[in-house]
Amino acid sequence: MAIVLLGLAFIVYLDARMLRRLCRRSQRDARLFNDVFNVSPVLTVIIAGLILFHLAIVENSPQDLPQFLFIALLPIYLLRRIRFLNSVGGRDRPRPVPTETETLVSDAYNVILIWFLAMVVIGAFLKSAGQIFPAFGSEMGQLLLSAVFSSAIALILIVRASQKFSGRGFLYNVGLRKGERSVVEVFVVPVLIGLFFAIVSSLIIWLRHEQPVTPLSKIIDATDSVWLFAVFLAMAILAAPFIEEVIFRGYFFHVLSRARGERLAIYVIALVFAFLHIGQYWGDWAAIVMVMLLGFALTMLRAWSGTTLASIIAHYAYNAGVTIIPFYMVK
Repeated sequence: MAIVLLGLAFIVYLDARMLRRLCRRSQRDARLFNDVFNVSPVLTVIIAGLILFHLAIVENSPQDLPQFLFIALLPIYLLRRIRFLNSVGGRDRPRPVPTETETLVSDAYNVILIWFLAMVVIGAFLKSAGQIFPAFGSEMGQLLLSAVFSSAIALILIVRASQKFSGRGFLYNVGLRKGERSVVEVFVVPVLIGLFFAIVSSLIIWLRHEQPVTPLSKIIDATDSVWLFAVFLAMAILAAPFIEEVIFRGYFFHVLSRARGERLAIYVIALVFAFLHIGQYWGDWAAIVMVMLLGFALTMLRAWSGTTLASIIAHYAYNAGVTIIPFYMVK
């Protein structure tokens, strides 16, 4: 969690620096950034009150205080961000026009921060979901609910943000068009790549004398509900490849490619993709390495093919293969 918060704090810093640079383009608005984002006496009192509240109420408060303050102050930053963007320029004042790249990057920062804040709020409600729906009180139930809300919120934010890519619609904007690529490039090659990684992963599983215990395996082993396990498999095989590819290699790959070039985008997207799976596979280092390599392969496939369809198909082939192939190896 600490690493995640540090990453988010860095995003806030980059976003604020971009807003300050935008503000400085207009001499009459040069002080607007400081006026909007200054630490007022009221905000100082709010911060002091939050610190005292946290120290008095929460266990392990000194250790958890930084993340508590970040989560509590993030809505204030987002609200001031909206105020700033609505105030820059205006009547009888030149409005600095952000470049296309600045707009895309700023929107991407906004997507990440709003998504995180929404998940914090929803996570608090999900903890009480088990009291209303006992089936969702289990770890598997909580995992499924979190995955559904997380995916839905991310897709909603991305659909809106990607509208600035072009006026050709969502499918085009996130690369869900075949274009002039052949069936071999969009379908055959991705399937072969996905199956290759699935076979390698299955061999690693088969050759082990003892399977490592991971947070995800603990949740699966503790699940005694057949229908919850069936929903989990359906989401893992059918929903996850599409959703993850649209988010990572559809939206964020496009933004990073435009801002910093394809080479950096490949590395960043692959590493972030692997990092976000570490929590599930912690303790199984071979699985973490395989996810990282798969992330690189999927992102390079996206760059090579020019369409997210290729990485989606490869992801489907991998998830299906790594689910089915081990059963045949056991036999």
